[in-house]
Parts: sequence; C-alpha cells; structure tokens
Amino acid sequence: PSTADFGANNLVLSNDKHLDTSTITPTVTDNGNNTYTIVYKGLRKYVDNTAADTVSYTITENVPNSYVSTRSSISRVEQYTTTQSLVNVYAVRPAIVTPSVTKIVEGDYPVVPTPGQPSPASLVDSFLHTSSESAASAAGTASATSADGIISDSLAESLINNFLANGSEDEGDAPNVFIFEMTRLDPSSPMPEGTTGNTARTRRLLGGDAVFHNITFTQPGTYVYTIKEVTGTQNIQYDQSVYTVTYNVVDDGTGQLEATRTMTKTDENGNVTTVDLGEYNDAPGAVFTNVYPDPLPARDYPVIQKVVTGDAPDTPTDYPSVLPDDNGGNPRTPTTQDVFKFTLTRNDPSYPMPNNATTDSVETSVAVSGDNNFGELVFSQPGTYVYTIKEVTGTNQRVTYDKSVYTLTYTVFKNDDGELDFTYHITKTAEDGTVTEVDQCECNSTPPLVFTNDYPEPEPQPTPEPEPTPSSDPHKPSKTKKKRVLPDTGDVAELVIASVGMVASGITALGFALRARKQK
Repeated sequence: PSTADFGANNLVLSNDKHLDTSTITPTVTDNGNNTYTIVYKGLRKYVDNTAADTVSYTITENVPNSYVSTRSSISRVEQYTTTQSLVNVYAVRPAIVTPSVTKIVEGDYPVVPTPGQPSPASLVDSFLHTSSESAASAAGTASATSADGIISDSLAESLINNFLANGSEDEGDAPNVFIFEMTRLDPSSPMPEGTTGNTARTRRLLGGDAVFHNITFTQPGTYVYTIKEVTGTQNIQYDQSVYTVTYNVVDDGTGQLEATRTMTKTDENGNVTTVDLGEYNDAPGAVFTNVYPDPLPARDYPVIQKVVTGDAPDTPTDYPSVLPDDNGGNPRTPTTQDVFKFTLTRNDPSYPMPNNATTDSVETSVAVSGDNNFGELVFSQPGTYVYTIKEVTGTNQRVTYDKSVYTLTYTVFKNDDGELDFTYHITKTAEDGTVTEVDQCECNSTPPLVFTNDYPEPEPQPTPEPEPTPSSDPHKPSKTKKKRVLPDTGDVAELVIASVGMVASGITALGFALRARKQK
C-alpha cells in the first residue's frame, strides 16, 4: 500500500464533543521499514478552556485490503502520550499453482497386450513379470492404453508403484517411465509440497501429463524455476529441452494473490523460444517428446521343396537352359520343361513381399527336384500376414503336376528383447479340397512346402519288323532272311567259343559222311 493508504484516506478522526475536524489533515511519513509516522496538528484540547471541557479524540483505522490490524484505534488515556502505534499485518489469500509437463512418445513404443496374441514384450508384462499378478489380469488392462501411447493415470501409477515395491531403488529404472525435475533459481522461492531441497520430481509412464505437487505463493513477487527431463538409460531418444517458467504474483486488490506464468524453451542447440501458454495462461507449456527406435525386423525365407517320383530325369549339377540329346534322344534327358515354377501371392496389398517386390506375386523355380526360396521376407511391424503358395501348371506332357495350395500365415510380435519375431501356421489344400495342417518345425524359419510331381513309367515299345529284301525275279517273291538274335548275355568270348564249336562239329560230321560213301 502507498503512504496515502495510511494517511487521511485510511484513518478516521472523531471526538466526544462533536467538534468539526474535517479540515484537519494528518501528515504521513514513510519511515522506509514498513512503518509510517502520522501526525495531527491544530486539534483543540478544551472546548471552553476549562478542564471540564477537555476534548477526547479517537483515531480509528480502516484496515487496507489484505491487511489485518492488531488494534483498531487509539483513544482516551493514550491520547496524551507522545507516540502511539497501530500495527497492521499483511494477510492476503495465497495463490496456489500446479506445475505440469506433457509427455509425447513416438516411434515403436510398447503397447498393452491383446489377449490371445503370442508372447508380446508388452508394457504390462515388463512390469508384472516381477509381481505376483497373473497374465490374465494384465491382459484385462488392454483398454487402458490408447493408440498414441497414453495410458490412464491410475494404471500408470499402479504399475510404477508395483515396480518399486518389487525391489527397484529408483523409479527411473522402471521400463518406459520418464522422470522430470523442477528446480528453483532462488532458494527463498516456495517449492512443491513435500520437497525438501531445491529440486522436485514427478514421473510419467509412457505418454500423457505429469504433475508436480502444488506450489503455494503467500507473498507478491517474481519466482523463477527450470523444468527438464532426466536422461535415462533406456534405448530411447530423450528430450534435452530445458524450460524456464516465471511466476509473477500480484495482489488483485481484494486480498487474493494471483500468479501469472511466462515460459521460454531452450533446445539442445541452445536456441531460445517463447512458449505459448494459451489465451487463459492454462496450457501445460512444457512438452517433452521421446522417440522409441524401430525394433529389429523379423525375417524369413519361404522355401519350397520339389520331390519327383517315377521315371524322372536325373537332376543335373550344372543345368544349362537346353541340354543336348543323349543316347539317341533318350527321354530321361532333362529339358527346359523339367524346370518347375512356383508362385507366392500376398492376400493383402499392404503385406510385405520377398526382396521388397512391389508386385502382389513373386516366382521361383526348381530344376527337376530340390529346394529353392522366394527371397527374403522382412516384417517391420507387428501384425498378421497371409500368403498363398502353389505350383504353376506347366506343359510337360510326361509329368503329373501337384495341384496343392498352401496357405502360410505369419503372426508377427515383439519379443522380450524388443525385437520382432513371428509364429506361423500352414495349411495345405489338396486338389480334392481336403485341408490339412502342416506340422511346425523346431527351427527359426518356416519349413519347406513340399510339392510332388510324378513321371509315369514309359510304355515298352515293340520291335518293328524289317522291310523284305527285293527278289531278282520279279515274279518270284523274295524270302526274307530272318535275323538271328544273339543271346542277350553281353559276353563276346562265349559267343566266339560257341561258334567255333559248331563249325568243328560240322566238319567232323562231313568227314564221316564222305568215308561212308567211299566204302560203298
């Protein structure tokens, strides 16, 4: 209050003789130490200059706004002393503020699990694995987290407290918990309730608002604080911004203090900007953004396996596009018709394709028999992905193609190491429509999808009759010489010995015949 507030504007002079004192104005001196000296001059002591007519004066104070007086007036017996005191105590209603910050999370931040999904490294699991709460109760909290990473305050505090109750010494160790500090620049400035030093803390699980305890201002003035995020040890990009918030506290003239904020932001590069606190000075102002890195993707190489049965050609080790005919065109020689093709088709255009293909279908092939894959299939987001795989029916007339169709379903999720992983489910639909499930293998990828092609055994070809030899006599039909078939033994030596034996036997018989004729 000004000096005038403690002068004629604030004091009322009265007397018991009803004398007019309206023309008497006191002089007020500000002593500079919250005290004022007030002097009234020219007051009449007697009405008729007799002791019986002594005038008694009373000074009454109208206490200024926001002050409480320890006494309301000076009168009668005290009036003749040199100096009297009226003590006023400043007693306004305080201003109370609740500082807060806003946390924004971006990137691949954790989510609460969806019941039925396989082993997600979820937010709830990361806390509850140390507690006695069941996985079922964790799954029941799924509705408490929104798509932008904001989870309800009650759930956030429950999870943090649960983590701390299970042996952690610092809330900053809790996964996905962010710590913020508010520090006063002047040790005399009031601090949030419960603070014992110059720095107060608050915390936030994932995204949303983090609130400090109330600050109570009991005196007008200017109070300055800084707010920042504590850099943690998680594999997260922390916000290095520092906010400076200034509270200007004034008396509104009715005994109520009011606090108005201004705020600046200093980014990690030292650039300072003014923060817009809204039309009513009620915006949070201090906004911190944390970015979660993308997880390592899940990868697979869908493999097909070609099995051939029957009179199949040999699989070449170095397979050219066309092989030369062997053995006079033996049908066992592989040709380009013995290259079998297979397609992998996605069931939704948004699904990734092998080797980042932009088409909805890709192809691979196998020469006669063996294995091959469609290329690397990379999953960068959790979800369910479905593909169909089948063999392309070719034109080779001497083979029966496999008409089976496989449906390959991937379920991609984040594992406990923060990496993407997957489970799979495979069904096989046969040509007759029968559907069977393919057994899973104990491996890090999907098993080969088997297609079987059959080469029927060729029918035996009859030996053609040779053409007859023309006769020299056109009227006499020629006799066809029958070709003697040698024994199918493959042993040339035995054939020679047999022939020599037959010739010797013939000569001996001829000798006996000639001797008999001569004797006659």
